[in-house]
Amino acid sequence: MEENRDLQDRREQYKKERLESGSRPKKKALMWIAGIAIFVLAVAGLIVAITALKNNRENINKEESVVLSAYPEESVPVSAVQEEADPDVSSAEIDQPANSSTVETTSDPAQDGILHIVAVGDNVMHEKVYMSADTSKEVWNYDKLYEHIQKDIQPADLASVNEECVLVADHKNVSGYPTFGAPTEAGDALINAGFNVVTMATNHVYDKGKKGILQSLEYWEDAHPETIVLGIHKDQEAAREIRTAEVEGITIAMLDYTCLINGGMQNKIPTGMVDYANEVKMRADVRQARSMADLVIVYLHAGTEYADQPDKQQKELLKMLLEEGADITICSHPHVLQGFETLQNDEGKQMLVYYSLGNFISSQKDPKCLLGGMADIKITRDEQTGSLKILDSQLIPLVTHYNYEENIYTVYRLDEYTEELAASHSVHEESDEEFTLSSLKAMAENAINASYSID
Repeated sequence: MEENRDLQDRREQYKKERLESGSRPKKKALMWIAGIAIFVLAVAGLIVAITALKNNRENINKEESVVLSAYPEESVPVSAVQEEADPDVSSAEIDQPANSSTVETTSDPAQDGILHIVAVGDNVMHEKVYMSADTSKEVWNYDKLYEHIQKDIQPADLASVNEECVLVADHKNVSGYPTFGAPTEAGDALINAGFNVVTMATNHVYDKGKKGILQSLEYWEDAHPETIVLGIHKDQEAAREIRTAEVEGITIAMLDYTCLINGGMQNKIPTGMVDYANEVKMRADVRQARSMADLVIVYLHAGTEYADQPDKQQKELLKMLLEEGADITICSHPHVLQGFETLQNDEGKQMLVYYSLGNFISSQKDPKCLLGGMADIKITRDEQTGSLKILDSQLIPLVTHYNYEENIYTVYRLDEYTEELAASHSVHEESDEEFTLSSLKAMAENAINASYSID
């Protein structure tokens, strides 16, 4: 009996040991599986955290790039950036008088709060230029003149061009130098390129008489009524109107004057049809514009043709405009590029001035007349003071390129022009002067860095 009981005890002990030894692997397996699960969850959490951090950094970089790429260094071909100007411009909150018209423009969402202005010089439709279109067709197309520059024009809120010639409806009346009459399709091409402000107070404004002015106004009103046309008017009543635009909560008033009219016709033109540079009228206009707008821009057709600096009359008018409160003055007429700077008088008033933007398009034969410029200005309002501030102002050199054999007439930025294009330019058939990429850069550098004595 005792032996049987002892044998039975050993069997029970053996079963117990086998039972315990069988459960150990299961426990180990469960612990291993639990450990793997914890590790996977930890790795997944780490991946989520890293992804969130990466996305956050990318968003920050995108936001920063909007600011940093607003004026990339590579967009300036030569020393074309002026030192930051910080004029305090009064922001009068005054209802506009009856003799004003305001155009609202849509700005680039990426530039919220920033007013972007560009301006180019003389659009001169010489015979070779207007004959570059297929004139066998009913409609003459000139979009190719500006195809290389429209990417710089279209993003701007206000883009102005000085249309040197009046526009005529009948192709039979189209003519070149010395009495210009450009086809209306030239106006279409300017609008297609992105311009929305056209200045027309020039020395050639009366080349086609009163009819030329009225036809130009009729064309703009019928074909492109949204365009702001400055410097010419159908009558004296219309001349009293000061054109304004509203961009980013900033009201801009714009004026346009010419200091000369070919043939001494200024006294024969019906009163009010052309904004002639009469000092008394200019003072009154600027004061009125100052009372109704945050920013006053004056376009001035002045200076001496082919001169590399402003003349005495231009300097005197600029001092007067500064005194009366103009914020920006953009000049044309010399057909060559001159510099730009911020003027300041003894009272602390400031005015950004571009002395001459040269030609935008032409077929002139002097190499220096084939180098023009584009004013590029950005303005914002200080949230604390309410005053306006010029964030940046540039003068970007442009080149008029033409090739007789290929019937090419067009405009390039100098920093996008090539030595090969310069070598193919037909100016080499007209002039023995150097015309190379390096000579153009040297001319641009000299013009932009020039210093003028206004006092």
